[in-house]
Amino acid sequence: MIQALNMGSLGEIDGGRVGLAYESELAKVIHDLENRAADDSAREIVIKVKMNPVCDDSGELAHVSTQVFVHSKMPIRRTAPSHMRLIRDDDGCPSLFFNDGCPEDSRQHTIDEITNDNN
Repeated sequence: MIQALNMGSLGEIDGGRVGLAYESELAKVIHDLENRAADDSAREIVIKVKMNPVCDDSGELAHVSTQVFVHSKMPIRRTAPSHMRLIRDDDGCPSLFFNDGCPEDSRQHTIDEITNDNN
């Protein structure tokens, strides 16, 4: 069916795939909002419509090639900073070490490590 392009018909382009893409991105945003409610950064759904003129041999507009792009933008997932210590092995190759039980001090040892070292 021939339809005029407007906000109401936008979702019907490409056999309804634009509407499905929007619904998919909306579901992702809702899921992120629910799981990371403490992150008060904005989430966005972006719909971009690109239209390029296509001319016939006489230079007249034959049709408009139209593409719709739908994607979401969410805050970057990040961890709290962890202090890491650089230690070189016997060959001088460096590695980074962290303490998962004490992220603010990579040199802090646990009682288990101390007792295991003494055995």
